[in-house]
Amino acid sequence: MEFALTAPLLLLLLVGTVDLGRGFYYAIGLSGATRAAALSVSRDPAAGISVASVRQRVCDETGWVPFRNATACTGLTALEVTCTSNDPAVLVRDPKVTVRATFRFSLVSLYLAPLIGNPAATSVATTYEITNESAVPCTQP
Repeated sequence: MEFALTAPLLLLLLVGTVDLGRGFYYAIGLSGATRAAALSVSRDPAAGISVASVRQRVCDETGWVPFRNATACTGLTALEVTCTSNDPAVLVRDPKVTVRATFRFSLVSLYLAPLIGNPAATSVATTYEITNESAVPCTQP
């Protein structure tokens, strides 16, 4: 009798914990992928950086889809690449590149959907200084 009363509550807690774990999994994976993409852009900004090439890099780095198949990376809903040039007021050269990505995933527990939305989204932004001093800072892709 007591099990029949507590089982639904325990099941809801378990499924909610699974969704929370999946959210952290996607956030950590997306963080590593945007870090790798921003690092590759910052090392050679004059190489004709495009949003498509950065998207491909992010999708490849996550490992969630087959390599070199950015069309299968459907959860990656927003990708933004921003380059900021040197600040003339600062004596040290500091051009930077920022990669901001948003990944959406479906919740397992539908009871959380009204609270946080379904599909849920996780967003990550990574900024690196451009390390190639002789390169012209990349232009907006």
